[in-house]
Amino acid sequence: MCKWMKKKWHGSDHLIVLILSNFMLFCTMFFFLILLSLGFICISAEYPESLAASYPRVEELDRAKITDEILKAPFLEEVISSSPPHTKVKYGIVGHSLGCGTASNTGDKSWTRVCISGFVREREDTQGSDVLFISSLNDGLVTLDRLEAAIPPDFVRMNENDERVRSPSGVVFPRRSAIVFESDTGPNHISFLADGVNNAMIDLLSPLLPVAQGLGIPVLDFDKYQMSQDSKPTAEVVIPLVSSYLKQRMLK
Repeated sequence: MCKWMKKKWHGSDHLIVLILSNFMLFCTMFFFLILLSLGFICISAEYPESLAASYPRVEELDRAKITDEILKAPFLEEVISSSPPHTKVKYGIVGHSLGCGTASNTGDKSWTRVCISGFVREREDTQGSDVLFISSLNDGLVTLDRLEAAIPPDFVRMNENDERVRSPSGVVFPRRSAIVFESDTGPNHISFLADGVNNAMIDLLSPLLPVAQGLGIPVLDFDKYQMSQDSKPTAEVVIPLVSSYLKQRMLK
């Protein structure tokens, strides 16, 4: 969990609560500082799908229960209750991989969502909300046919050559946007995770990769990332996209 601060924006007070469903995702102080400077309260939750969860899985401890406990946290209730009556409280969530399921199905239509390297799976009560979907055709867990079927028809699709993607500052993104990296040198599944996290996992898992590959065990693009080592250049592109979208959709 990171510190919070509230900022006056365009003459109105906004209290922004943003849940990061995977704290390995862009877990850099740079990303947090951007969000904090915009007045976001950032909460990095340990959902059951996290590879770094510090607790054993318990059947009754699901995403909904964890989120409910987050939103009832004493520090958050204190911040909200101490805010001026006219303060607008808004909620958003960012998910990667399986965390996209959490992002798609947490909260209601008023929440802003970012789904990265996974799929948007909306419930009836979340369908139609503001969503930024980011994916890559170089992701070993994604095929073109599966991706085409997964993008809802009302999303506006862009690729890495779109000027809005190349220079997102000040861009007004469609509220339901899909950005697909189409190059065969684009990000792989774990390129979207923090550089330090990926380096640590490679150090740990590299000796086991040949064994896993020989046994046909899925390796979640660790083999690709061992060659590409592209977390930093991926973050340099994707963090401005995510930050710009959240700023546009939530600070309005």
